[in-house]
Amino acid sequence: MRDRTAVLCTTLALLVMSGSHAWGEERTNDGTGGTQAVCRHPSPIHLRPTSDSRQLDLCSQGETMTTHCYVDNGADLWLRVSPVAEVLGYINLDNVEVKNWNQLSRCAR
Repeated sequence: MRDRTAVLCTTLALLVMSGSHAWGEERTNDGTGGTQAVCRHPSPIHLRPTSDSRQLDLCSQGETMTTHCYVDNGADLWLRVSPVAEVLGYINLDNVEVKNWNQLSRCAR
């Protein structure tokens, strides 16, 4: 029984490790330090417009941001984000390319 449990734990660990890669896999580098990624993250990170229409706040809902990966409601969002955005806590729209823009939802204020 102990051997069977060890095999099960090892198998689960391998599944978790292989599955987590799909949540934040880098696809390209744009040459400026930003990356383009597609993400499926188990705990979605929400984006909201700020008073400056050129920026979006990052609302992480208590989660650590996955580098360069933002997804809402299970939909894949392709973003090109400057690393500076993660330090400042917002995305300047001059530095981001978004597809499926209508999938972005507002955070509860």
